Amino acid sequence: MKNPFIGPHPLPKNTPIFGRNREITELRHLLIAERIVLLYSPSGAGKSSLVNAGIIPEFANTFDVWEPTRVNTPAQDNATNPYVQSAIAGWKKPANKPI
Repeated sequence: MKNPFIGPHPLPKNTPIFGRNREITELRHLLIAERIVLLYSPSGAGKSSLVNAGIIPEFANTFDVWEPTRVNTPAQDNATNPYVQSAIAGWKKPANKPI
């Protein structure tokens, strides 16, 4: 059997995630109640794996799930805050999905 704990790489979508049931349940409740939730923790803590393997599969059949937004894109000019610019770019609806 292949080791499901792949280390520093995030788990892809629809991959089983183990030992995070409480976090998945809490995040699911937050997303239903608040619609926008910010996950912030050190690199390698499992944020992407939690979203990709735990949250997206639970919501994909019920909601229009957008890709997670990352706030790490460099600014295009000096007048723009790079974090704000990244967030706005991540919130744009993909062209192939209707609003």
